Amino acid sequence: MSRLRIALLAFVLALLLSGTAGAATVTLTADTELHPANWATGTVKFKKDTQVATNEYGEVVSGVLARDTSLRPAGWQRVMFAFTMESGYAPVTSSVSGGGFSYGGGSYSYAVPAEKHLQFKGGQAVTFNAQGEVVAGTLDKPAHIRLVDDKQGFVSYREDTVLSFHANGVVAAGTLHGDTWLRPTGWQEIMAANGGAGFLKFKKGTAISFTDSGLVTAGTLAVEAKLKAEGQYVRIYPAGTAVRFTAKGEAAP
Repeated sequence: MSRLRIALLAFVLALLLSGTAGAATVTLTADTELHPANWATGTVKFKKDTQVATNEYGEVVSGVLARDTSLRPAGWQRVMFAFTMESGYAPVTSSVSGGGFSYGGGSYSYAVPAEKHLQFKGGQAVTFNAQGEVVAGTLDKPAHIRLVDDKQGFVSYREDTVLSFHANGVVAAGTLHGDTWLRPTGWQEIMAANGGAGFLKFKKGTAISFTDSGLVTAGTLAVEAKLKAEGQYVRIYPAGTAVRFTAKGEAAP
């Protein structure tokens, strides 16, 4: 696990466990089925020789998945294209000369509703909130999530990267699956320099972070942009520049 993943998950876990009496950390001696926080039924299998953190009731708050697992994230209502592909087999018959039939079989794929779940990667840590929803974990498959509730548009995030969420369910940080137009925090000030209604294009395969209202606080530009820099002057930022944004509409590399 990369240092970035470890730091992010440790930060989220520290926030969840702060002030929680009776919380504990346990090292597993075998792959073990355990109950995440606030689940009414069901278990998740966690990996041997790793640690799980539990709340005062012994429910799991954070642990390393033993296998790829489908789980509901915070803000699950915003998950788009919520299905998984399954494989099946059906008998096939066909007529042959002489009036007889030959018998064979055929495989096929079909979509199964995923109940607004995302697929998280085995061997990587996940962290749950008090409602039993994932607030940080490594995606096993790409995820497509509506940016905010009251506006159109979704963002796609790359597999094999950590996805984390704010307390209100808005994505806090992830890695872009494709080039994406987004508004940064303070976009009203940036708009005058760039046009485009305050949107900037951010580069696929790079980290992105958001406020809890879905505005970008840090990302990597896919195209050149003119931005008001710290110190109130306008600066040209080339494509590929990692930029941080402030609520005042200022930017800094």
